[in-house]
Amino acid sequence: MPSVSRTSTNKSKSTKASSLSDVTVATKSKVKWTDLSPNWTIALKAASKKMKQENPDLKKMTIKGGAHQSSTEKTHTNVISVTLQSIFGSYLSSMHVNEDGTAIPNKKWRQVVASRNTQKQSKKE
Repeated sequence: MPSVSRTSTNKSKSTKASSLSDVTVATKSKVKWTDLSPNWTIALKAASKKMKQENPDLKKMTIKGGAHQSSTEKTHTNVISVTLQSIFGSYLSSMHVNEDGTAIPNKKWRQVVASRNTQKQSKKE
């Protein structure tokens, strides 16, 4: 699904949507939106939305393949692996997504979010 720009009704002002529509599937993704079943598309969008709420720097994701049993986490069955990236393509984290839309980010994601929150708190003080 491509990034969506929304133009306000005020012709002098154009705004970029800062919503899930800003999270795109990276061109190097092995899997595209059109390759997924409707359930998986909904699940990945829900998981991406949750992750973007935690870190607005999230702009791209690379879907690593189809649903599978995780080789690293034995309790993660029937998941899709995704890499999360900034607008510049820099690595933010990886995650597994369950078909119900549950996002299971790796440890790095929690570190990135904690660091971001600490920086925001420092700026306020």
